[in-house]
Amino acid sequence: IRNKTRETITISKASFRIGRERSKVDYCVSDNTAVGRLHAIIVSKNGESYIVDQDSTNGTSVNDISMLGNYWSTNSFNREAFYLYFNSSYLDPSYNYYQYYGRSVRLVRYANIIAPIITTTAISNITDTSAVSGGNIVDNGVIPITACGICWSTTQNPTIYDNHTSDGSSMGSFTSRLTGLTAGTTYYVRAYANSTVGTMYGNEVSFTTHTLPVVITDTASIIGITSAVIEGNIINDGDTMITARGVCWDTTPHPTINGSHTIDGSDTGSYTSILTGLTAETTYYARAYATNAVGTAYGNEFSFTTVSKFVFSVSDTNSVIFSPGNLQWSATNGGNTATTHAVADSGTAAGTWRFAPYQWDTIRAGNENISSTYTGWIDLFGWGTSGYNNKYPYMTSCDSVYGDDTNQISDTYYDWGIYNAIYNPSTNTTDAPGTWRTMTKDEWHYLLYERKTLDSTLTWTRAIVNGVNGLIIVPDNWTSAIYPLITYNYDIDDSHVFNSTDWTKLEIAGCVFLPSVGYREGNTCPLLYSATYYWSATTSIYDGINYAIALPLWINSQPDFFMLSLPRCRGYSVRLVKDVEKKNNKKYRL
Repeated sequence: IRNKTRETITISKASFRIGRERSKVDYCVSDNTAVGRLHAIIVSKNGESYIVDQDSTNGTSVNDISMLGNYWSTNSFNREAFYLYFNSSYLDPSYNYYQYYGRSVRLVRYANIIAPIITTTAISNITDTSAVSGGNIVDNGVIPITACGICWSTTQNPTIYDNHTSDGSSMGSFTSRLTGLTAGTTYYVRAYANSTVGTMYGNEVSFTTHTLPVVITDTASIIGITSAVIEGNIINDGDTMITARGVCWDTTPHPTINGSHTIDGSDTGSYTSILTGLTAETTYYARAYATNAVGTAYGNEFSFTTVSKFVFSVSDTNSVIFSPGNLQWSATNGGNTATTHAVADSGTAAGTWRFAPYQWDTIRAGNENISSTYTGWIDLFGWGTSGYNNKYPYMTSCDSVYGDDTNQISDTYYDWGIYNAIYNPSTNTTDAPGTWRTMTKDEWHYLLYERKTLDSTLTWTRAIVNGVNGLIIVPDNWTSAIYPLITYNYDIDDSHVFNSTDWTKLEIAGCVFLPSVGYREGNTCPLLYSATYYWSATTSIYDGINYAIALPLWINSQPDFFMLSLPRCRGYSVRLVKDVEKKNNKKYRL
């Protein structure tokens, strides 16, 4: 309603123009020169109307109130504050002026306030000093977000007054990185979102930072000549997966994985490490280690000294060491190329001698192929068939004379070790003729029944090693603390069944294994799995017939106390020994 004329003006369109020039407006005010040609526009929207001055000269008033004012905003810059300035023809919210000037204040409130909905992202990429989280703002209602991030503390319900990140002010998901944490500490985390009505928090999650593993070095269980067995135990993985474990060692203190070390799996709990490549009579420092994502932790350190040798007394005045395996021979070194080897009379002889690669290694039925041209290996020989004086290892006829008719072969060329050079796989070298020899009957007897070990009466026992029956002989410095072997053990208790790994530990401790592999009668090999015989260097004469004495090893019975006089033409096993100085040995268990 126009006050001057009381005329009712109908607003008939969304943008209704008022002014003095009829061609430009929807309602013409022709009787008032203060009105501009296009003075103002009435805008209708959502059931409400607004008047917008069109930069008129005299401005616009509504209900006699001029459209001119100054209203404070909530923003400031340095010591000045922004305010809204407007007049009848101009409106600008970017003015700023000293904060102590008087300006109008008009307060507002949100209608139907809906708080932002925010969730906290699960913790990931945890280390000892950092982690990754974040959040997701899924609905901000009508309230604009001014900042978001995560906050954390070592106590529950952290707020932005605790440690926190600032990760923008947008809707949706965001990622945050927690830094400066302490290893092995539990933290509580919440996402947050700031708005003009306050701070909203997401759900709380917790996590514990990782630490180095905790590992213990157990005392060495077995110390050998060039090897050792050491136990480790990981009692805590540091809340993250173990990637490597083992034992490191050096000849100086504080060894690390940058030097010699084993790698023995990636589990927690107890484990066994076998150290190899050591030097005899040398002091070493060792400690267990465990590695996870944080780093490598080390257990307690201890030192040990390797022994010089493991000896076996064969009389009150003499000791020996055993060859690393039974004696074997091939006419062509196990292949198709003829070979020769050095012999004691400064010449060479056809074929190749070696010690078995493993103590349990045997040829068994392959011995039935025995001949001068057989390309494989044999290990059952007639007595004294060293190759000396035309007594060859492939001889099978009982009509032949083996060795010397009446004397022992020990200290003569009829002894396999005295006459021949023999390849030694334990050192990857060929031992010269005369390095090894065969034991006499009396030496076998003393070894098994008369000598005493360090703190035990045990000298031998039955066992199965890598599936092969046989006899374990322990060295002079054996102690029951190394392994609780049962004396004799005729029935082979389950505790005496060893796989190759378990046997390695006993071998490092100096144990010798004599496999039971039967014997050869001509070209036939009976009793391959139930009995065997080992030649001595001693002969016997019975009823005018020359025999040789052998040690019989029958399954489920003891080695024969008296040994047996047997035909020299039979093929029996040969295990050689080397003489060493008789002296007390160092203990190898710490």
